[in-house]
Amino acid sequence: MIDIIRKTSNTAKVVLYAEDDPQEVFILQHALRKLTCTATFYHVANGAEAIQWLAGENEFADRVAYPVPDVLVTDLNMPQRNGLEVLLWVRAQPAYKNLPVIIHSTSDSDADAATARRFGVTEYVVKKTSPRELVQRIGCILKCPLRGTRNHCLIPELVAREGGKLALLPAK
Repeated sequence: MIDIIRKTSNTAKVVLYAEDDPQEVFILQHALRKLTCTATFYHVANGAEAIQWLAGENEFADRVAYPVPDVLVTDLNMPQRNGLEVLLWVRAQPAYKNLPVIIHSTSDSDADAATARRFGVTEYVVKKTSPRELVQRIGCILKCPLRGTRNHCLIPELVAREGGKLALLPAK
């Protein structure tokens, strides 16, 4: 599924969403319209397709039709390959070592989030939060905030979640 959130341009940001729940796809697809930049939304239904897309394999070989994403958002629990397997594959590829990856999951398990962080996830967002929070994090990564807001992005290296509160950490 391809949805151009606003008019297409050469500088359009590419968001690839690996998600098996059509309702979640619909929600993110429409929530991304609130970004201030031009974004093209692509969707694959499972982790195996996400890896094929990123590798440029099979039907995803055409990089004009299936471009390299600026950010990958992936569900944790999907058929064929789960979000952690996708994340491990991404981090093992030199070309994708800096690709921002957001895991968007129903799991609010500290263990799942810790494992994802250990494997190199950029952000871990629980689906119980509003779509606005996910879109705001995507906007921060893409450097295009939500329309009607100031850019409230936090520097990830300086922020940690403790007891559900954000706390500044000393710079390294």
